Amino acid sequence: RGAVPFVAVLIGTLKYRADTSLWRPPPDTDLSGKVAVITGGNSGLGLAVSKSLAALGARVVITCRSVPKCERAVKEINGATETDGTAGGPAARYALLDLSSLKSARNLAVRLSAEYPSGIHFLFLNAGSTPRHELTEDGFEDGFGGMHLAHMAVALGLMPSLRSGGSEDRPSRVVVVTSAAGLSAACGHLGGGSEMFGPGFGVEEEERATTEDVNKEREERGAVDLHGEVTRGDGTMLPSLRAYGRAKLCNILFARELNRRLKGRRWFVVANALHTGPIGSKPSVDGMGSMFQGVPGLPFVTTRILLPLLWRSLEEGSRLMLFAALSDSLPPMREGGQYLNGMNCPMTREASRVRMGCLERAEEKWAKRLWTVSLELLGDSPARDVVGMAP
Repeated sequence: RGAVPFVAVLIGTLKYRADTSLWRPPPDTDLSGKVAVITGGNSGLGLAVSKSLAALGARVVITCRSVPKCERAVKEINGATETDGTAGGPAARYALLDLSSLKSARNLAVRLSAEYPSGIHFLFLNAGSTPRHELTEDGFEDGFGGMHLAHMAVALGLMPSLRSGGSEDRPSRVVVVTSAAGLSAACGHLGGGSEMFGPGFGVEEEERATTEDVNKEREERGAVDLHGEVTRGDGTMLPSLRAYGRAKLCNILFARELNRRLKGRRWFVVANALHTGPIGSKPSVDGMGSMFQGVPGLPFVTTRILLPLLWRSLEEGSRLMLFAALSDSLPPMREGGQYLNGMNCPMTREASRVRMGCLERAEEKWAKRLWTVSLELLGDSPARDVVGMAP
């Protein structure tokens, strides 16, 4: 009997890993003449998908915060592929982006729009980090300000180029990398019953709260929370998880609302949110190992045996990114506005009915308001130029 759970876990794990290996770009895939922009493309999953895109012939633009990191990554990408992207240069180049600065996000959009007026075909909003309970340069909680608001500024600023790159039969793709933590945030599962922006308001209370006064109070508290006055936390893990989950929920809601507005304008750009699952990048693996330093032998078992078995490799993760950008195998992929759990489209398996329900309620309540508030915040920032480019 004791072996049954082990066998079940092993079979489930093998199937999980096999699922990620099912889809590969068709052998005749040729992205010559296509331009792909990947934020956070200097390491981890961003670097892996940048290599894959370059190998398929695309011209790749990665973003990162420092010139040395960018240069090392560009050299690695160009060294790993025989293609030169399009005629006239190497497959990869870089542009600086600091997500803690809306001015930096705006400058990136201005630069790339000028350099690629004829079209950008793929935009991967991939860069992210664990919120540090700090404020961005513009005064926002760093999870919301960096992972959501700055990425929104980049996407809107590049919208003219994305529109130029898309066509009716082959729309440009925006892939917003998110996390299942966003669904947990929607359900209030990240401690304190916190749902979306309003700490202390859980799902049960949401169902009971029907008066305009309570809803108004939530909106007001949510607006305050955007500026970090509630979410800065005390340096412990739980406030960080709350802020991370809220930021990732913002990513999902942004992708879905962006896609809805794009369809309404009949612009040939499609947006989806993608949860890749845990990826075995070195920082992630090392971070997990450090949690068990006090137990002899456990860091080795965790990092060398368990995580390589349970987590996806960078190569598998990059295939998930390519799937979100290149696959038209299912109608929802072409329509956009999906939360993609790996290669399952739309929300299935891990995203249970309960969590799907949480997301639907969060979208109904927050998506349009998040869009409106975000535009207002951008309009009062150094990135105000991008507001006029929104669908």
